[in-house]
Amino acid sequence: MVTAVLTPHVWADPPEEKPIPISAGDYRVLPIHGDYDTRSEMNSLIFLMRKVFMGLDKTPESLEKVKRGLRSGIYPTWTQPDEVQNLPTHRNALIDKMLVTSKNQQAHDAINELLLSDMQVFYRPVASGKEFHPALRYHAMTIIGGLNSLEAISVGDNKRPAQPLIKAMEPMLEAIENAKQIDAVKVAAMIGIQRHAEAGIPAASKDLVLKQLVPIIRQKEPPAGRSESGHRWMQRQAIEIVGAMRSPGPSGVVVTDLKRVLSDNELPLDMRVAAVEALGMMPPAAVRQAKVDAGEAAGLIGRLAVQSSLTGIEWLEEQMSDVPVDEESALAPEYAPLRTGPATPSDEEEPVLLEEFELFNVMLARRRLKDRLHRTKTGLVGPDGSSGISAIPVPAQQKAAIGEITAAIDALLGVVDTDNITAEELRVGVVREGSKLERTVASLIGAPEEEEPADTTPGETPTGPGPATGPGPAPGPGPAPGPGPG
Repeated sequence: MVTAVLTPHVWADPPEEKPIPISAGDYRVLPIHGDYDTRSEMNSLIFLMRKVFMGLDKTPESLEKVKRGLRSGIYPTWTQPDEVQNLPTHRNALIDKMLVTSKNQQAHDAINELLLSDMQVFYRPVASGKEFHPALRYHAMTIIGGLNSLEAISVGDNKRPAQPLIKAMEPMLEAIENAKQIDAVKVAAMIGIQRHAEAGIPAASKDLVLKQLVPIIRQKEPPAGRSESGHRWMQRQAIEIVGAMRSPGPSGVVVTDLKRVLSDNELPLDMRVAAVEALGMMPPAAVRQAKVDAGEAAGLIGRLAVQSSLTGIEWLEEQMSDVPVDEESALAPEYAPLRTGPATPSDEEEPVLLEEFELFNVMLARRRLKDRLHRTKTGLVGPDGSSGISAIPVPAQQKAAIGEITAAIDALLGVVDTDNITAEELRVGVVREGSKLERTVASLIGAPEEEEPADTTPGETPTGPGPATGPGPAPGPGPAPGPGPG
């Protein structure tokens, strides 16, 4: 058995054995120290960690044993090739089940400091030699992004939200800036920064964040080695962060960038929707300072709502087309996981009916449509219903049109919120209300440059654009969770 640990220039207080780093395959692997290479020994370590975090053992000696166990047993376990698929479980076991629930603030803070330092060894690029597996590097940055100085209290009289660890911002921003860093780590850093932004980033840090994110938003073409879909996903993430910060940047430069994204029909639909929402999160004074034309912006937002709605219906129709069914309208066995009702012991034997399949896809389509429509509405009226584009002074006629666009989006939301609606009823309602919205939009900014026939509904003449072929949510690069259909 190899009884070795990490190198002493990286880790403090190594065991007496001489450190011997080992590798397997294409990525670096660390050996598990002999004190922790059996299940019973590892279980003893985990039991001690629980005692320490629960406040049942507050001795300095036990805290030091926990630190040594992390560095000599748990970290090396993460590097093993057969543990890559289990990294989310390992992260949950350490962060969610121990740190987040800790009743020992001293131990909590000490392990925070340890993780903040140690995880950087795993995700940083190396000058020579083998690096750790990309999934492990993503995992390490995700841990940093999830650290809190104070954990949330959700019950009792002293409730409070979690307070993200401010010191974690520096390594996250450094990872985004590093040209040699892999995209998986950058994505994990952006996810962590977004969590900080939603909790409230100190004013002193906002400019540092904008310095790293604004260039990403502005970069039209993806850098070498990054797919276009991955680049757009990262741009969307950056847009959501600046929106959560509500920081317009010097002289409103961020507002100008968001307006440019909204106006660019070549960009993915969901990226443009994110820009609309971020625009609505900005202080109205900053939007006015950036000289945004409220009438034009409202028209573009309304048209984006139409495109989002029709694209959602197009997605639903694609899901329902060419579905293999038998003479009893039953689907093939592989569709069994799509059941929407309570599971029963006979589910595996009973066929999935076309009606069940339709209910499942209508549910997904409604969720997707609702999300996009709420985001576009935020662009018009802000998160409080009285800011956004609507807060910019405009002539009475334009103000009335902006109000009509808002009401039309509410009408679309009313269709989407209808319970027990069928796919056809959803399609008819969305096309009907979308056509009305397009007419109002045209009164502000004119008809689309390339208008296609829209689907018709009984008693109506088609006036809106045809289903937009905007792509769905771009997949996240690497192991990062890209937005799903909801």
